[in-house]
Amino acid sequence: MNTPTWAQAKRGYTISTSGDDGKTSTFTLVPTKSGGRVTSLVVLVDDATALVSRVVYRYHDGSVLSFDQRYQAAGTFQVPAAIDVSAHFPAYSVDAKIRFSDYHTNVPVHI
Repeated sequence: MNTPTWAQAKRGYTISTSGDDGKTSTFTLVPTKSGGRVTSLVVLVDDATALVSRVVYRYHDGSVLSFDQRYQAAGTFQVPAAIDVSAHFPAYSVDAKIRFSDYHTNVPVHI
């Protein structure tokens, strides 16, 4: 999944600033089209790096899916190091930890 540009996000969501504590900006996104499963997203963005640190999806049925993401340097890039996922739906709940390592950036691609 690619991160949408600001313009792409604004086409699908009403976006408002929910707060900024000087370290993290919080945005609330509400889908512009009705009838979908998701009622809102809360996105936290690190002010210093402009990287998404947390996303919370809220659903019409009360379900909540969230992830917290941490980054690491790989050369000159900031790449995901870890994602903690929490999913709470009516039929199931799950918590997961995803770890990423051994990045190789700008390597030759042979087709």
